[in-house]
Amino acid sequence: MIHSKHICFILLFIGFALLESCTTEDRFVQEEENLVLPDGTPFDATFGGFADGMVTRTLRATGNEPDQITDLRLLVFDENRRFLYSRKAVLGAIVNDNKPDADHLPDGEKNNIEQMMHFTANLVSSSRTRYIHFIANHDWNGFPQDYFIEGTTDGELIGGMLTQKTEFWRVVTFNGLQQATINGKVIKLLRNNAKVSVTMSDETTNFTYSGFTVYNAPDRATVAPFVFDEENFSYQFPTTPQTPTIPAGVTHLDPEEIAPYPDGYNLFEVLNASSTSPAFIIMKGQLQGKREGYYKIDLVKVDIGDDQNPGTGVTYFYDVVRNFHYRVIVSHVANEGYATAAEAARNPAGNNLFASVELADFPSVSDGKNTLDVEKLGSTFVSAPAEFTTQVLYTGGIQNVKYFPSWDTNDAYLGDYVFTPGEDMNEGTLTIPVKQVPTDRTLEYSVNVVAKSASSEIITRKITLYLRSPYDFHESIVSGGATAGSKVTISFDVPATMNKSSVPFDVLIETKELTPDIAFDDAMILVLKNGTYYYRYTVKDDTSIGKRIDLHFTRNRDNQSDEIHLTSDYYNPVTLTLSNE
Repeated sequence: MIHSKHICFILLFIGFALLESCTTEDRFVQEEENLVLPDGTPFDATFGGFADGMVTRTLRATGNEPDQITDLRLLVFDENRRFLYSRKAVLGAIVNDNKPDADHLPDGEKNNIEQMMHFTANLVSSSRTRYIHFIANHDWNGFPQDYFIEGTTDGELIGGMLTQKTEFWRVVTFNGLQQATINGKVIKLLRNNAKVSVTMSDETTNFTYSGFTVYNAPDRATVAPFVFDEENFSYQFPTTPQTPTIPAGVTHLDPEEIAPYPDGYNLFEVLNASSTSPAFIIMKGQLQGKREGYYKIDLVKVDIGDDQNPGTGVTYFYDVVRNFHYRVIVSHVANEGYATAAEAARNPAGNNLFASVELADFPSVSDGKNTLDVEKLGSTFVSAPAEFTTQVLYTGGIQNVKYFPSWDTNDAYLGDYVFTPGEDMNEGTLTIPVKQVPTDRTLEYSVNVVAKSASSEIITRKITLYLRSPYDFHESIVSGGATAGSKVTISFDVPATMNKSSVPFDVLIETKELTPDIAFDDAMILVLKNGTYYYRYTVKDDTSIGKRIDLHFTRNRDNQSDEIHLTSDYYNPVTLTLSNE
């Protein structure tokens, strides 16, 4: 069945709620049967199919719409997960599902399924393990014929299948493939998208609801969820995924027309937690006595705690995961909202003011009573040992600020944070030691800074630290001649993967034969450092990230060569050769 997520909030504009249900194991092992065909014997298998969890009007509702399956193909892989053959199933009638739980694959749970569609497919018997991927509603035009893909692993084949429409998938593992192992079974197919719905609670009688839409919905999805194991270069296919599988090349769709969408709004998976452009909802409605307005809602949850746990006050974005239903329940509307949908989309969401993407880069935020100011919201480290330090100020008293790091005390790369109160009762210094940096990947760590006094709301800031090996300049030098006054251009890259917290930073250019070209405004200045003169260029803001920087010089003398050194805190140092020709 489709899983539901609910959360409950009191918002600046509105309140909403999201709940999460349980998961199931992802492997079903079929028991041995008495009737065994010799290996390689073709047989007709008749089984049921069900598009899992397509109706979610209530928490306990499950899908009963097997007619959404219009095409089904079985891809069969051997015990080493290498492709053997495929079969197109023949669709049959929709019948009542009176099968016991154990006949429902892959998890052995019926989940209130009432109907199923009959299918027939011709398979080949085997005493060895077989992995069968069941894929429904895929466009097979252009897909290779079986002969050309024999021996291909299911990770290579299934992992690379993308789509821009709703499709269904499941993999079932059979310990030997016989008529009795599949005949009469029901295959519960998993949809590749999620749903979002918005409803009004009984407390919103003074608000007329018109509908909603979703912004930043992705344009494509993978057919199957998978996790790639980088160490073993292998794919794993979770039957009940808990994290999104994001394909390359995803772009955002234009939002659909605002409407009630009583059966839910379909959208593909989104990695909201780490995205700079997460998916969000724009709701339209009219508060009594006010003009019609638009309201922005982020898909977030706040750790507010309960009777057993006081909670942290930290706000987390929900990732949008396939086969989950994100149910937004509006419990309160406090004002008339924004005048246009575009204006609402540009501004922080009413339910996520301080943790919103729009305010993520602001070091200072206020709830109208108190201000939380975190001097530096992050940094990138490419060498160690090192230390991150930042000043923290909270006008409600620094003793009311708590810190929630994403790492534990035994972490190999970061040490325990230390907070040192200042002379002023409202400020202090946060210090994080960097013990080492990885050489083969980028690690991301975070600290949630949560402030709350007795007289004010929770205010939060998030510090993010990135640990990695140094970047490469990808430098180049172009000379327009060897005589004095000839133009020379030195270029380097600011990597697209560099984080905003890394800027501003300096690049030092050591040269004896070049002078900055005054015809260009490159803003280089001469500095003395450790007895050596350098030209210093500053990458000032994040608009340079992902771009190539050109620095313009002229030659000082005729026909002179030079060894030019480029250094920066985030890069491997390099030497460029200026030819005398």
